[in-house]
Amino acid sequence: MTRTQGDDIGRVAEQLTLRQQATRMMVDTHVFNAQTHFKNGQLELALSDLEAALSLDDTNLEAQSLYAQVQSLMGHTPSTQKTLGEAMGEQHQLRVQQLLGQARDFYNKGQLALSRKDYDTAVAELGLAVSSVRAAPFALDWDGLDTRAEELLQRAKNERTAAAERQRMQSEQEALENLRAEEIAEAQRKQARVNTMITNAIDSFDAGNYEAAISYADLALRRSPRNEKALEIRSAAFQAGRKQLNRRYIEERRDEFARWKQYLRALEIPQSNIVTMPDVDSWRKTSELRKGRRGQDLTRAMDPAEAELRERMTSTYVTLPGIQDEDSLGHLVDILRSFSDLPMVVDPAAEDSVASAGVTFTLDFPNRITVRQALDFITTEAGEEVTWTIRHEAIMVTTREKARGKLEVFNHDVQDLVVGLTDFTGPRIDKIRLYDELDADEDGGGPFGGTLEARRVIEIENLSTLIQENVAPESWSDDGVSIESGEGFIVVTHTLEVQQAIRAFLEDLRRLNSTLVTIESKFMTVGDNFIQEIGNDFRGLDGRSLEDLTNGLEDQASVGLDNGGTGSTGQDAAGAPSAGFFYDDGQDGQFAARTGNFFNTALGQSLSTIGGMTFQWNFFNDVEMSTILRAVEKSNRYEVINSQILSVHNTSRAYVAVVNQRAFIQDFSVEVAQFQAVADPEINVL
Repeated sequence: MTRTQGDDIGRVAEQLTLRQQATRMMVDTHVFNAQTHFKNGQLELALSDLEAALSLDDTNLEAQSLYAQVQSLMGHTPSTQKTLGEAMGEQHQLRVQQLLGQARDFYNKGQLALSRKDYDTAVAELGLAVSSVRAAPFALDWDGLDTRAEELLQRAKNERTAAAERQRMQSEQEALENLRAEEIAEAQRKQARVNTMITNAIDSFDAGNYEAAISYADLALRRSPRNEKALEIRSAAFQAGRKQLNRRYIEERRDEFARWKQYLRALEIPQSNIVTMPDVDSWRKTSELRKGRRGQDLTRAMDPAEAELRERMTSTYVTLPGIQDEDSLGHLVDILRSFSDLPMVVDPAAEDSVASAGVTFTLDFPNRITVRQALDFITTEAGEEVTWTIRHEAIMVTTREKARGKLEVFNHDVQDLVVGLTDFTGPRIDKIRLYDELDADEDGGGPFGGTLEARRVIEIENLSTLIQENVAPESWSDDGVSIESGEGFIVVTHTLEVQQAIRAFLEDLRRLNSTLVTIESKFMTVGDNFIQEIGNDFRGLDGRSLEDLTNGLEDQASVGLDNGGTGSTGQDAAGAPSAGFFYDDGQDGQFAARTGNFFNTALGQSLSTIGGMTFQWNFFNDVEMSTILRAVEKSNRYEVINSQILSVHNTSRAYVAVVNQRAFIQDFSVEVAQFQAVADPEINVL
């Protein structure tokens, strides 16, 4: 063993000794405190210190002895001495029995409440039993209690849901029966009023007051237009009042009316339901409503209170900051209701859907948003089965199945969306074609374009598919919901809210597709032209026979344009350049001149040299010569704007063409005559 290894062993032994000393000191401290508490009668504190001491040193006899005495005095165990492991085992068994007893107690209470059909209490107690099983700190043998508790809890929830549904259906049935009873009572009241008026008419007829009888009969006929008795009474009263019947007729009518009166009295005893037809006021009201009716108005189908509540949802703003891990949909809606002061309720079915899905809500909207936006966000986070609707002048958060209202049938006119727009093709400029080839073009083109078959922006079948994909896409598979397309119309069977959404969707399409595009094009031609010509020419005198200045070999003058000269160019040219004249006449003088700026072709095509100044001098002396001076100067500037305006529908094709046409001979067709061939030119336009 080396010296270093010996030092390490010494340090380890020293550390172990110090740890043992510290443990012994802590054990002695706990035992001393326990003895002090024991003397003062504080057995629970003494028991706690002794358990701490035995956890550090379970072989300490003093601690074991005092621990046994304290337990004996507290009535936990006999006064026999036990080890710490045995004591902890007994405590574990006590804890196990306590958990088992608590779970069984909750289970029994829930079972008893379920037998009494107290479903809320049963769900609560059984939920506590299941929570006790799941919250146990260690695995236990529940002897099937955990399985039975969960099954009974599910059964209690199902029976509670079924009971709620039965209660709802019973309430609806009672409401329906009440409405039917009220309708029957109202029908009976109307018939009773008609019978009373007929009775009064009969009494007036018996009393000889025929005008009153007619008045009562008219009142009865206003409420029952097809009442034969009222018609007969009125007719008889009219005839009797005008003295058109004899006394016998009146007596017979009185007897007949007496029998009718008895019959009407018998009818006052209810035996069956009374079927009544609408009276005059009802038909008049219906006719007034039909005036000016142009299709079905979706806004009239909505209750005014519901429309007002929807308007308040879009105009009321709230802030929802700092809502974290909220698992109760009802509590979240209560917060929104308190902030917005709008009537809101939560359907238990929606609450159960959120609870079963395990959804938790986290909201943080420090900025203002509308109530509708907040409610849409909450229902979206709650899952696909949760939505909101308006029922009985209140906002109800419920399931999609319950939120769907009454189905309405509406005919949406879409002729303006599926109408065909004329399509124009541009001219073919890729090749030159003869006129007889234009009609054979497959694309209908030509030098001036063409018109194609009217093309629809969207087919009505595609429009139906577009509606189903963008407006309530998850609801088109529900029972009773349908969409059918016709020739320029789409018939939809759906709820009023979806009908309004479809109308808004179609209006958006109209704003996009009915756009009229106006295109303006301008072509500008700019010109700045000028011409300047100053020239002179020397010629002989006209009519002189070889006595004046010539342009031949002798004088070599002019350019051969006068006096039959040949000039310097052409097949008959004299040879020398026509640069003027060179003339030496000895004692009479020597002459020389040149011709300049003499043009025999036009200078360009924009301006001509017609006009200007022309000046001529003739010398009749020995020279016998004439000179011509010509001066022309012109200029012009112009700007030509060619403007076109074209208006077409959006997505349609059109064109603007600015055409400069030039005719040319494209080809020759040879026609053979009797003795010769004739070339017939084929003219085309470019």
